[in-house]
Amino acid sequence: MQLPIQISKFAVNSDKHFVFKLIEDSIEKAQAPGKLATLLQNNYAIQRTKRALTDALRKWQKGKNQIPLDILLALSDYLQRSPLINGLRLMFCRNYLYCSYPILLTKSLAFVSEMIRVEGNLTPKTLTLENTNTEITSKFKEALSSLGIPKNSIKETLHINIQVPKRALDYGLKIYNLTLCKEIACFHKRVLPLKSGEKYEIIFSEPDFTYNQLLIYKIVYDYTSFIVQFKIQKDNKILVESTLQDTRYQKACVSLKLDVHHKTLCYLLNSCLKIPYGKKSHIISIPPLIKNASKNILKQVINATFAAESTLTTKSRFISITSVSSTYLDDFQELLSLFHISSSITRNTLKICGIRNFRKVKQHFDFIIHSKNKQLNELLVVQVEQHQKGVSHLFYLRSLQSLHRAHWVKIKKHAKRTGNSSRLYLSKLITLKCITAVQNTWPREYVLTQKGKILLNKQRDLFL
Repeated sequence: MQLPIQISKFAVNSDKHFVFKLIEDSIEKAQAPGKLATLLQNNYAIQRTKRALTDALRKWQKGKNQIPLDILLALSDYLQRSPLINGLRLMFCRNYLYCSYPILLTKSLAFVSEMIRVEGNLTPKTLTLENTNTEITSKFKEALSSLGIPKNSIKETLHINIQVPKRALDYGLKIYNLTLCKEIACFHKRVLPLKSGEKYEIIFSEPDFTYNQLLIYKIVYDYTSFIVQFKIQKDNKILVESTLQDTRYQKACVSLKLDVHHKTLCYLLNSCLKIPYGKKSHIISIPPLIKNASKNILKQVINATFAAESTLTTKSRFISITSVSSTYLDDFQELLSLFHISSSITRNTLKICGIRNFRKVKQHFDFIIHSKNKQLNELLVVQVEQHQKGVSHLFYLRSLQSLHRAHWVKIKKHAKRTGNSSRLYLSKLITLKCITAVQNTWPREYVLTQKGKILLNKQRDLFL
C-alpha cells in the first residue's frame, strides 16, 4: 500500500551520472533550458517560476543541490525512462529514508508507527520510545534499521526514577555513580500524592552505559545513604534493586529511552499515518490507510499494541488493552474482528476472553515480550474436572467448611465455580438447611449447619 505524500516536498538521493544524463538529454530534447522549464510548468504542473527552474536545472545537473522528487519524476516521464531513486528526504533535511518511490507501507514501518502511536512521542524533528523492557526496544531498533535509519540517528539514554525519604529532599542530597566514579549533578525532584501517602522521587538521565554492565548508584543525605543497582540486559526486563527500607511502593524504576532524530520519518508518521505531534493519548486513532492494509501488515500493528499496552491475567483469564482514547479502542476492536477475535469494551479497557479467542491470538500474533508469550501459553491450558451430575452444591459446602464463615462471593471464588447458577445453589442450600445466614452482617455471611456437615461427611469419597 502506498503512502500519499506531496512529492514537491521531497528531494531524491540518486546516482549523479544518471541525474546529469537525465537533465542533459531533457534539455537537448526541449532544445533549450528555458523551453524545458516552460514544458515542466505547463505539462507537469511544477510550481516554480521559469527563471528559478532554468537556474536550478544546471545546479541539479552539477550535483550542487539534490534534485527534487517532482522534477526527477517529470523528467523521467518526459524521456520515458525509469527513475533511479535510492532514497528520499524532506527538502532541506540531512538524513535520507532509504526507500524508493512510491513509499510503501511495509511491516517495519507499520510496527514503528504503531509503537509511536501507543507508547511513544512524536515531534517534527524527533520520535521517542521509552520502555522498561529491552525486548521491545530491540525489536523497534530492528524495524528502524530495515527502514534505513542509520545507527548514529538513534540516541539511547537511561531514564532513572529513584524513591527517596522525605528528609532527603531537605538535607543536601547527592547522587554518585560508583561504577563510573562520577557525581550526578543534574537531577530534579518531585512529589507524588498517592493513596498510601506521598512518594518522593529524584529523576535523572544516564547517557553513559553499556549493555550487561552493572550500574551502582549511591544516594547520600543527612549523614546516611542507600544503594540502587541494576543491569541493562539485552532482550529482557530491566530489574532494579534498592536498599531503601519502604514497602509501600516500587522503590526505583529504570527505562531505556530511544530518541530518533529523523525529520523525514517524523513527517511521514504525522502526515500519512496520522500520529499527532506532542500530547496525543486522548486523540489517537488508527487511520484508514492501516485499516485497509493486508493482514501481514495488520499483524505487525496488533503485535506492537499487544507488546506495549496489553495485560494478561491468568487468574481471571483475560487479555486487556487500556487506552484513554475510546476511538482507538473501537478501531483496535475492528482490527481484531478481521481475525475473527471477539472482544468487549468497558470504559477505557478492551477485554479478550475465552479459550477460542486465546487460540486465535496465539495463531496470528506475537507479544514480543517472552513473559507475555508465556502467560498466553498458560491461558491456553484448560483444566476441567469432570464430576458426576447433581453434586455441584457440595463444592460450595466444602468451601464454606474450609472458610468457617464467609459471604457468598468469597465462597464462590474459593470453590472456583463460574457461571450464573451459583445463586440457585445458594437458594437450594438454604432450603435444605445445610447453611444458615449470620444475623446483622452485610454482605450476608453464612455458616455450615449440622445437617450440612452430615451431608459432606456422607459424600467425602467424592473429594478423595
